[in-house]
Amino acid sequence: MVLALLLAASLPDFTGYVVDQAHLLDANAVAHVTAVASRLDHAGIAQIAVCTVPESALADDSLEDYAVALFKKWGLGHGVKRDDGLLVLFVPGAAGHRKIRIEVGYGLEGILPDGKVGQVRTQQAFPYMRNDDYSGAATHVVDAVAAILEKDAAAGGDAAPARDGPRRGTGVGIRGYAGPANYGGLGITILCMAGFAILLASSAARRQFPGRRIQLAGAGLAGGSVLSLLAMNSGAGWLALVVGLIVNAVIWASIRAHKCPRDGSWMVIDEDLVASPTYWSQGLAHVTQICTNRACGYRREYDKVLPRKQVTVVTGGGRGGGWGGGGGGGGGFSGGGGGRSGGGGASGEV
Repeated sequence: MVLALLLAASLPDFTGYVVDQAHLLDANAVAHVTAVASRLDHAGIAQIAVCTVPESALADDSLEDYAVALFKKWGLGHGVKRDDGLLVLFVPGAAGHRKIRIEVGYGLEGILPDGKVGQVRTQQAFPYMRNDDYSGAATHVVDAVAAILEKDAAAGGDAAPARDGPRRGTGVGIRGYAGPANYGGLGITILCMAGFAILLASSAARRQFPGRRIQLAGAGLAGGSVLSLLAMNSGAGWLALVVGLIVNAVIWASIRAHKCPRDGSWMVIDEDLVASPTYWSQGLAHVTQICTNRACGYRREYDKVLPRKQVTVVTGGGRGGGWGGGGGGGGGFSGGGGGRSGGGGASGEV
């Protein structure tokens, strides 16, 4: 579960038809692309999204693998029966390394085969990208794709909305949309988990074990975090919740370790270092446990062996494949809101 959250959090959340994380697009371009994408979405023709990310976001993944993973996370398309999603991904770079990927869903590959998509990329994107004009590239690519799809839909082709298709929408029909910004759930989760940690720490400072009130308060804060994340979907928020629960569980276990085994009172634990561990030998510490209840009189002393220091060895090696299927093969499938990329489309660098 933690790994899945980490993978989800590493990809940008869907916050609109345009997600400009690399800050490449001007306000006019964002407004134009949003209007065109909303028109196609409302008509039930296709769901188009444009995303820009810095080159560092790709890490070890290829452009194609990253596009497939993002396509899948956002659930582009009006359901798996139509698979009519399309993603335009821009990654800025130096001359010769400005990247674009147009990822096409299964349901649109008959209308937008690789050759036609490649032509759109070359004619509508490359001339602008060479001048670092990503706003021009985005608007021209989206306009060209929209013209092809709307012409096909008007002629009753594959892009024509089905009788039971989603002809009406909210203006942003992609699954997982949570408003212009998704930081609310993350902020509430951080505050709730921090509040729980403060409650536990204050209890430990008073040498008291967490009682029923603190337990109920912790459950309430965790529940509030979950509700906020369900209302304001955020991969980073879910990750913060998992980390917060782990941290609070460690604090809880540390407090419980101070419970006297004889009468349950608070027990003071002192650990004196006798010999420090090295890379070649173990260390030694002398531990003293004393119950704070004088009537109990519990006391225990023992030596604790400390493990040797560990040498971290880093070996090279790249990752193969990436997430969700390669750009040239079948894409991944996320049920519900579409998200199936056929692996078709076009990539390029200028």
